[in-house]
Amino acid sequence: MSPERAARVGDRVLLVLLVPLAALTWWFVSSLPALLERMFAVLEGLGRVGGGVTGPEPGLLALPLLGWPPTFVSGALLGGVLAGLLARPADPARRRAAAGATVGGVLAGLVVVLAQAFAELDEAATSPFTPWSGTAMAVTLVLVSLLGWGAGTGALGGRTGTGIALGVVAGTLPAWLAGSAFAVLGPGSLGPGFDLGWTTWIGVAVLVGALVTVGLRPVSRLARWLLVVGVAWTALPLAWSLQVLVPTVVNSTGTGPMGGRLPSPWQVLQDALLDGPGRPLPLVAALVVAAGIAAVRARAAAPPGR
Repeated sequence: MSPERAARVGDRVLLVLLVPLAALTWWFVSSLPALLERMFAVLEGLGRVGGGVTGPEPGLLALPLLGWPPTFVSGALLGGVLAGLLARPADPARRRAAAGATVGGVLAGLVVVLAQAFAELDEAATSPFTPWSGTAMAVTLVLVSLLGWGAGTGALGGRTGTGIALGVVAGTLPAWLAGSAFAVLGPGSLGPGFDLGWTTWIGVAVLVGALVTVGLRPVSRLARWLLVVGVAWTALPLAWSLQVLVPTVVNSTGTGPMGGRLPSPWQVLQDALLDGPGRPLPLVAALVVAAGIAAVRARAAAPPGR
């Protein structure tokens, strides 16, 4: 086999491998909070006399649908972004095919998860899914995951696209980390000493990296910085409002699965923008730190004597 043919075969193999890799990336990130919650519940049950998990447990593959509602959305969005970013290292001539492979992986993961969930709905009266909640959650999961994938794949467009994708990660990561921590610590951890402020600052660090990736030279790139910050601020609140909007459309009465009245999507968006993980103060801090780093880098790159 000639070297050129071997290289082509190798490229095709890598593209094929991107499909399961993207599916696993999306599933693992979407599932981790619920997976941690289940794992620690099992360990806690085994520690009791005659302990163990009692009652039917939803299938492992359906875990992306079983998280605490805010974490359910943040996991789907973050998983979609990271799956889309897997196409970024591909050879420029193969990036379109790589993007197709990653979206194929995300769609395959969605099909498996939804098939598991609706199979349980058909087979068990004790399933946590109902026809109403199952349909609404399925639509939300698909939409949010594909929106995340679109943001991640935008990194193929260069530094600005990569910065926007990282901006979505920065805005989503704090809620996902908080949900994972809550899954590990349990409801009993909620008290005066329960502080998840560190999750916000991890998001700030990612946002600084996003802004530095975009760069500040020429100065006109400042407008792109504001775009990245805007994405970090609004990405997760928009996904949360979508989580409320979809059930409203599915169930025209405007009631939730348990009969309660659903909040307004606009109210959810407003509350999340002002009080959510993307509060303005950390975003301003990210801008200041990134500007300082950009200034230091510009001075280091300047010719001697200037």
